[in-house]
Amino acid sequence: MPYPIPGNCPVCGKEFNVVELLCKSCRVTLRGDFTLCDFCRLSSEQRAFLKHFVAVGGSIKDMEGILGISYPTVKKRLAELADILGVGHRFPRLDPKRAAAERLKLLELLAAGEMTAEEVSEKFEEMNEEEER
Repeated sequence: MPYPIPGNCPVCGKEFNVVELLCKSCRVTLRGDFTLCDFCRLSSEQRAFLKHFVAVGGSIKDMEGILGISYPTVKKRLAELADILGVGHRFPRLDPKRAAAERLKLLELLAAGEMTAEEVSEKFEEMNEEEER
């Protein structure tokens, strides 16, 4: 019975390379130095999480219900997956203090009549989307 390939060494934690491949059908063996795919480095729990996430179409709310975990926990696990897959910091995230200051400035512009409620709402939506990436 074949076992799943561990992505990292259980001793030092470094990434494994595969040195031999075997065809299940004709039993041909290929030797070399092969790297594992990005998804092979995920633990079985992380792969299961990702599978659920794809199954629910990326809905964090559905993930909360299925796994019985909070929104921040879902976001944390997604960030961990992104880091492992090498896409963790693709988009710059807004610093929370800076984002709060920008929101306050938008509200001040609204109060001063320099922006409409619709314009402020659109800016808030853009900032929320940026933070979710």
